[in-house]
Amino acid sequence: MIFLRKRFCLLFLFTVVSLYAADREICIRVGVSRGWGSNGLIEVFNTEPYIRAFEVEKFTPDILAECDVLVITQRASAIPITRASALIKQWVESGKGILFMHGSVGYKSHIPIFPEIGIGGDVLKTEKIKVVREHPITEGLKSGEFFIYSSGYNCISLKKGVSGESLLTSEERIPFLVVGNVGKGRVVLNGIGAGAAGDQFDPHLPVSPEDITEFKKPVSDELKVLLNSIKWLSSVAIGGK
Repeated sequence: MIFLRKRFCLLFLFTVVSLYAADREICIRVGVSRGWGSNGLIEVFNTEPYIRAFEVEKFTPDILAECDVLVITQRASAIPITRASALIKQWVESGKGILFMHGSVGYKSHIPIFPEIGIGGDVLKTEKIKVVREHPITEGLKSGEFFIYSSGYNCISLKKGVSGESLLTSEERIPFLVVGNVGKGRVVLNGIGAGAAGDQFDPHLPVSPEDITEFKKPVSDELKVLLNSIKWLSSVAIGGK
């Protein structure tokens, strides 16, 4: 009887562990910092069966441990991000992935955490984004072709660092999306204001970006780039390629 009971317990434990492992293989845990369009990003990420996205308000070791990928959105005050920059950098270097959106790439108060990949430049208004290199992030898009910037707001140009690789640019080949490896981890700087437009957004209103979380959701090729970015960033953390 004791032998059967132990055998049952071991079988039960093995089943639980196997189910958890199977779930982790297809579930990318994406923490999205509260800021410009964060609610819309979380919503579109969670329409994908392989992503579990949730809001992140603080950057602590316990919270980062729950993420495979961290998405940093633009905020009126970048102080929380700046204070946690050393922790975030160490976390990425250990084998995680991070995606910086719009102004968080290193524009104004957002200090670049990975200048070796790239830093923010100027605000540019554009309607067309050019694909300049084949990469897992541009999968489904052809190099040399353009796609329409669906959000229709603006982009933050980027200055590519020594370890950065430009994938998307303006018509004049000014970088808008730069990627690179840092330690065992990966970094994406996306200056495109994905989701940063919509009926609820008026740039003249006296509100901070933290208050404007409901924006026009990214669609079409713009969304494709975002989802490909999540896959590429997570591949180190969850054992892909």
